[in-house]
Amino acid sequence: MNDQPLPDIAALATHHDLPLDWIGMAGIALPIRLADAAVNACVDIGVSIELQVEVAYSSTCPCSAALARQLIQQRFAWDFPDQQVDYSSVLDWLGSTQGIVATPHSQRSTATLQLRLAPGCVELPVLALIDSAEQALGTPVQTAVKRADEQAFALANGQNLMFCEDAARRLHRTLRQLPQASAFRLKVVHAESLHAHDAVAQSRWS
Repeated sequence: MNDQPLPDIAALATHHDLPLDWIGMAGIALPIRLADAAVNACVDIGVSIELQVEVAYSSTCPCSAALARQLIQQRFAWDFPDQQVDYSSVLDWLGSTQGIVATPHSQRSTATLQLRLAPGCVELPVLALIDSAEQALGTPVQTAVKRADEQAFALANGQNLMFCEDAARRLHRTLRQLPQASAFRLKVVHAESLHAHDAVAQSRWS
């Protein structure tokens, strides 16, 4: 038998898919979704606990949105060359594919958030972390939705244009305000629909 003393260090790692109740953007209860969460704990001189969650969201490119608006303006000038424009004609034009000739590209994106818990934190702030991140981003992915939710999601995307750097800055500001955090790392990945590569941004605080 090995007579060496047992180490004074202990570690634990867990990974969970947590079921969460979900309210859609139109305020309607939707099917339960699963949240990806992991916990790493280490006991050495003290106790160190890290919480990791992944947040999926939609990101719409600000540059693409500007180019789409420009094309719509050009089409409007082409279809309505006269200065006097009939209101009902413009309203119909705006609701047609002839009028809205271009849309910006968007993609499903992922934020990986790693949080070191502050001393004295007695509960894992999984829900607080996810809720704070989703509110900061403004466009969390949905579960099965109705038309009202999809329309609200389209509006949220149009009002939350962001590059990956913008998403990282939003999340950094949000995590700095969490009292449960003593340090954090974050990484956002935008799975580009235009380019063959992903757009990635990272940030950290300790």
